Amino acid sequence: MSGARALRRGAATLLAGHGGGQILGLLRNLAVARLIAPEDFGVAAAMAALLSLLEAASDMAWDKLLIQARDGDDPALMATIHALNLMRGAALAVLLVAASNPLAALFGVAEAAGAFAWLALVPLLRGAVHMDLKRAQRGLAFGPEAKATLASHLAGLVVAVWLAWALGDYRAMLWGLVAQSAALALASRALAERPYRFGLSATRLRQVFAFGWPLLLSGLVVVASAQGDRLLIGAGLGMRDLAIFAAAAMLIGAPGLLTTRIAGALGLPWLSAVQDRAGAFAARCRMFGAAMSIAAILIFTPLALLGSDATALIFGAAYAPPPMLAGWLAAGLAMRFLRGWPVTVSLARGDAKNVLIANALRLTGLAAAAAVLAGGGGVVEVAAVVAAAEALALIAAFRRMGRTGVSAALALPTCCALTLAAALIWLHVAGPEATLAAKLTATFILTLVGGAVAALAAPDLSQRLLRQRAATEADAAADGAADGAADGAADGAARSS
Repeated sequence: MSGARALRRGAATLLAGHGGGQILGLLRNLAVARLIAPEDFGVAAAMAALLSLLEAASDMAWDKLLIQARDGDDPALMATIHALNLMRGAALAVLLVAASNPLAALFGVAEAAGAFAWLALVPLLRGAVHMDLKRAQRGLAFGPEAKATLASHLAGLVVAVWLAWALGDYRAMLWGLVAQSAALALASRALAERPYRFGLSATRLRQVFAFGWPLLLSGLVVVASAQGDRLLIGAGLGMRDLAIFAAAAMLIGAPGLLTTRIAGALGLPWLSAVQDRAGAFAARCRMFGAAMSIAAILIFTPLALLGSDATALIFGAAYAPPPMLAGWLAAGLAMRFLRGWPVTVSLARGDAKNVLIANALRLTGLAAAAAVLAGGGGVVEVAAVVAAAEALALIAAFRRMGRTGVSAALALPTCCALTLAAALIWLHVAGPEATLAAKLTATFILTLVGGAVAALAAPDLSQRLLRQRAATEADAAADGAADGAADGAADGAARSS
């Protein structure tokens, strides 16, 4: 199969797996939000944010090492990663149990202390996931992980909705997360090609920690900025404000999160395959960046303008956010989405420090959010300062990407920034009085103009894709001809002997 065909097939598989999982997760959140009170949904959002905080803070991205490393197929490497994942899950479980009472007191929900303790089952189960599904992606085989993702999200949906109807409180989300994690662990074992093994190799330990320590430090700042705003809002403003903020962030972030996962899963092996060929690597990096920039405009401009209406329509009037909240959330998430371009390029060259450097700047948004809340600000001001920090992190990531020898091509992210700025200005001027028809019209115009300008900034994208496909197919044909000649020579030698 040619490289272009493999990429298309991989993209379709990822879209089916992660896209289906994203839809099932959104349906779970929507159903639970409709069946329980906003205050209870705020508790559920606090638990989810806390879980993300702990897992990201201890994540050394060993799954990416299995894809990126030249010796990623070595069973000893996978066995070491399995052992480390088990130890990590156990450590997080102990921490959650020990901190359950203080955490419940922090959010003013002392009655939820038991739920915070039972949350420890989630990292424990996720630590037992078989990593062979990640190793398979070295050859752009995404089917096993897609199936496991769908199965786990379906289990989480069924359990959460059933318990939300039966119990009517935040425990529905807790046990939905537990069911999802258990299903993922079981599905990963069932779909793996290799048996599950764990062990510790001194050589492999040095390798995984050399690759992962920058990403571990990055995880601390990633989650502090990605989930810290929710924890600050929950502690400072209460569960209702957190529920409104979380509902808008879930809806607006879902398309970007899905696209980021697909782009990263496809982009890392695609770029890593030519990491030692400067010309081919630079060409693929430019195509990757152009596609992500155009996608950012097409995804986040409509979300900035219509996100508030969509949140109120889908989650209910009790979760209706102010118009500018959706705009600032979309702007910040767009900057985070675009950062996937320089970060993936750097990871393909084995530079994990770009993630750390860029995410360290995101902490400025968390500090600013704390100051805003202390000064009497609300969720809109928090989203605005976090978006500004995301922009700083994007600039830093592009500067670091320059070390790989790839041009930053800043014209494309500039197009995205200008389009989103226009959307924010329009929202500010029109205000809450703007009708849905006016928002739809503004969405159409800004998306069309922004997408067209971004496409003009990358005029050779389609031509490069076609040339890449032709070159790949030509290489495959040449390899086939060489194999045929070698076979013919071998047959001739056999006959002569």
